[in-house]
Amino acid sequence: PALSEMMRPALSALVATVYALGMVRLDLGAALARLRRPRPAAALAGEAAALLILPTLAAWAVAEALGAGPDWTAAAVWTFAAPPIASAAGLCFLMGWDAARALRVTVAASLLMPALGPALGAALLGAETPLDPWTLAGRTAAMIGAGAAGALAMQRWLGRARIERNGRAFDGLTAIVMVLFLFPIFDGVPALIQARPGLAAGFLALSCALIFAPHALRPLLPGDRPAQGAAALLWGTRSVGIWAAALPPDPVLLLYFALYQLPMFAQPLILGALTRR
Repeated sequence: PALSEMMRPALSALVATVYALGMVRLDLGAALARLRRPRPAAALAGEAAALLILPTLAAWAVAEALGAGPDWTAAAVWTFAAPPIASAAGLCFLMGWDAARALRVTVAASLLMPALGPALGAALLGAETPLDPWTLAGRTAAMIGAGAAGALAMQRWLGRARIERNGRAFDGLTAIVMVLFLFPIFDGVPALIQARPGLAAGFLALSCALIFAPHALRPLLPGDRPAQGAAALLWGTRSVGIWAAALPPDPVLLLYFALYQLPMFAQPLILGALTRR
């Protein structure tokens, strides 16, 4: 707990570092070059926008229809208003899914998220939004931009060939930084779990449902198995940690953002075992 409290101010920097390490082995130049061609860029932007807008609207509508309280509605809205996790392409590569598509969509959604995510939160949550959309957009854009700049700087300094040769070392660095990221995001969470165990259990169940439900629907998705797996990961697993760093401290939302990490971290183990079976 003392380490979590001490590391809380570093949360934004750790989010940016996770993005940098998630992008450092990616050919960002090729991804950006694709965005300069009008037709592919329009198709990719449309898919990324749909990834952010449609499930966010659906989650809000379901929460409203069920009469969920503002805490539950905010948790669902902020989840889907976030882009896919920065390591989505790496996870798809490990699972044998369409990593190239995951890379393209993750980069596009991350670029669109500072504009769309805060706007969706403000439109759907109204007075419950703790920050104005412009400030929130600036904070999220700064973290994603710092991550992309860090990845480009490492590629320029080390060279992409050396980075590729040391892929396992970068896997280890990513794992270390992701574990470090857990310390500040869990600041105060044990006490919150003790104070509101029912809410904590509900938030954990909600996190598991939002992450794993798209994988249960994979056979219904278009395309072959690699495309279905990538789509399920992109639609279900979001980088909610960016909101934990960008939004003002809120104990209830922080509890949800922290518990969301548990099924997200367990996902490769669970899906890997299912894929092998």
